[in-house]
Amino acid sequence: MNIFPSKNEKLITITIIGFLLGLSVGLLSALEMADRKELIPSLAALFAAFFGASTAFFLESRSRKREKRISQLDAANQLLYVLFERLNTVKLFQIDFIEPVRDDPGRMLSLQPMANYHAPESKMEAEKIAYIFQTSHKDLMFELHVVNEQFQEVVNSIRHRSNLHLNVCQPLLEQAGHRMGDAITNNDVLNAVGERNYEMLRQSTDVVIGNVDKFVERADKLRSRLILVFSEIFSKDEVFGFELLDNSLNK
Repeated sequence: MNIFPSKNEKLITITIIGFLLGLSVGLLSALEMADRKELIPSLAALFAAFFGASTAFFLESRSRKREKRISQLDAANQLLYVLFERLNTVKLFQIDFIEPVRDDPGRMLSLQPMANYHAPESKMEAEKIAYIFQTSHKDLMFELHVVNEQFQEVVNSIRHRSNLHLNVCQPLLEQAGHRMGDAITNNDVLNAVGERNYEMLRQSTDVVIGNVDKFVERADKLRSRLILVFSEIFSKDEVFGFELLDNSLNK
């Protein structure tokens, strides 16, 4: 058991003990002519006061240490929950929207737009688990930053493509006589929306699929590592463990 929570507290306690011992020896030496029996009760009271104060100091230190641990555990679980929200939201989009059209040559249109794509608004506050810098898993802080940026790219690319599909290309297709759900070739799309819009829609579709795939893969690896590391720092039962949604959900 670590009696002293920190080096500074250990030094303070040792200094107090040394001071009191030195004071006691000095008093005994200075009062050689006095009746030492009269001095003993005073010294006993002095040491009793010291040990009482030391005990209170020790209990307070343990309380602060326990509160710090609780705070760190809360921060770890909050971060895992944010990752849970983001990862499974994007995974659900991958399952419901991307997988059905992944191999479709006309996926630039068959990938359905989302007029109001809702993304979790909770923030990934990595600074609250900065204590990881004191472990051998410092690289996790970099991974958190990268995954956070990838998530923003996913959200932005989905919203950009949806706006392009709904508000630019779809009206042009309808003007050319094509209705949503009609059988249509890529050449029909090109003729209806023009080369610039065609390329923008095609590229933005590929970007969405690429961003989603990269985020899901990297965030899932981060999920596994964070749960493992936090389970080592705290305990497995205390840590919010979760699994990635399964692709079978779209079957």
